[in-house]
Amino acid sequence: AEVYNEHGFFTAALGLLEDASKITYQHFDWVEDSNSYTERSDDILSIIYYGLKDIDNAIYYCERALNHVPDDLRILRNYSAFLKEKIVMLEKQTQEQNRETVPEMIEFVDEQ
Repeated sequence: AEVYNEHGFFTAALGLLEDASKITYQHFDWVEDSNSYTERSDDILSIIYYGLKDIDNAIYYCERALNHVPDDLRILRNYSAFLKEKIVMLEKQTQEQNRETVPEMIEFVDEQ
C-alpha cells in the first residue's frame, strides 16, 4: 500500500489497506511490544485520503494515528496541515454562500 501511495495510486492503496484491516488484528500479550506500529495503517490512510482530496477522512485517520503516538512530530505536522486546509475550504464555502445570499446592489441613476 505504501508503494502505491508514494506513486500517487491512492485508490489502489486505499483498497489494499481496507482489505488488510479486515483480515489483520493486533495481539496484546507479554511477548509483543505494546507499540507494534498500530498507528501505521491510520497514518498511511490519512495520507491516502489527503491525496484523494478527502480532507475529512484525512483528519479522522490522522487523529486515530495520534491516539497511538500523540508525540509523533511528522503526524502532528500532517494533522496541522490537514486542519489548515479544512479551514481554508470552509472559509471559501462561507464566502460563496454569502455571495449567493446577499443580493447584488442595484445602482439607481438620478434622472434630473
